[in-house]
Amino acid sequence: MISRNNIFTVIILLSLSSCGGNLSTYSGQDSDVLQLFNKAVELMLSNRYHQAIPLLEKAITQKNDFSHLHLNLAICYRKTGYPNKSIEYFNSALAINPKLHGAYYNRSIVYSRLGEYEKSNTDLEQLANSSDPEAELFFIELTFFLENGFERNSTKPFGIVEKIS
Repeated sequence: MISRNNIFTVIILLSLSSCGGNLSTYSGQDSDVLQLFNKAVELMLSNRYHQAIPLLEKAITQKNDFSHLHLNLAICYRKTGYPNKSIEYFNSALAINPKLHGAYYNRSIVYSRLGEYEKSNTDLEQLANSSDPEAELFFIELTFFLENGFERNSTKPFGIVEKIS
């Protein structure tokens, strides 16, 4: 059984393992997107969300159909205090990939902080109703947040993907 302290680590590892590849096989213009994406992830991991935003925005203008670009940009907006912009990009990430559990998790937190509890609970239910083991871990973390009002490690970006090699 996984201890509650290790759940966060497991979720990150599952998140990382489930998203690899989309950009790694591209060449030409998409290699520029890959570089922007990787630099943005690096900045996010060092809590420099403001600096990551322009990189992700530029990458999205070049490749709009990569859900993790939208997810990471939404997380940056969430972490820098722009809830409506973050919701916009969580929505676009989910439009591209409806199984992007990190988007439901993060969007639910934004909705909760805005006092939109029905919408927050809808995202919680989306995770609860999924048969994907990764969704279950996001559900556990989100339940912790909704019960306690804070994330266990709010200084780190939750649900982002690692740099793609």
